[in-house]
Amino acid sequence: MPCNKRHLIRHPFFLALATWLLGVILPAIAQPDDINDFVKSTFWPNDSVSVVENNTVEILRDVSDAYLATRPTTGNGFFQNFVLLHAFSTLSGPQTKLLFDRFPEITKVRLVLLFRKPGMAVPVVAAKVRINRATFDSAPFLTTVTLKQKSPESFLTKAKSVFDAVWMNDILKNE
Repeated sequence: MPCNKRHLIRHPFFLALATWLLGVILPAIAQPDDINDFVKSTFWPNDSVSVVENNTVEILRDVSDAYLATRPTTGNGFFQNFVLLHAFSTLSGPQTKLLFDRFPEITKVRLVLLFRKPGMAVPVVAAKVRINRATFDSAPFLTTVTLKQKSPESFLTKAKSVFDAVWMNDILKNE
C-alpha cells in the first residue's frame, strides 16, 4: 500500500510535534532567557549589560563616535543635551517595554553612557540615567514630554524630571 504523505502530516503525533515546536521551541529561540543576550539583540549589539542591586539592569553604551561627530567647538553644552536626548529616546522606547515585559523581576533600567575624547585610552562616564517600571508604565509621561514642549530647553528640563536619577559628568558642561 503506498504511503499517503497528506495522511502522515495529519497524524496526531505530527500535529502534536508541530504544536510543541511552535509553542515551546520557537519562542525560546526568539527570546533569549539570558538578559545579556536579550539586551544585545534588542538594544545595541555592542552594549554591555549587568543586573546590579535591587533588580536594576545597567546598560553600558559607548557614545564616543557621537561625541566626535557632534562636539561643537563653541562649548555651549550641545553634547550634554545630545546625551540626555539619547538617554531619553533609548529608555522611553519600545526596547525598554520589551525588557520590562520579558523580565518582570526587573524594576529599574539604568543607562550609562561612556565617551572618549581624542587621545584618551579609556572612556569616561558621560551620564547615568535611570527609569523605573512605574514611571515607564504611566503612559502619559511620554506624551507630556514629547508633545507639549515649546523649545528644546523645556523638552530637556521635562525629560530630566521623568527619570528617577540623572547624573551628568562635569566635563560635559563645556562640551
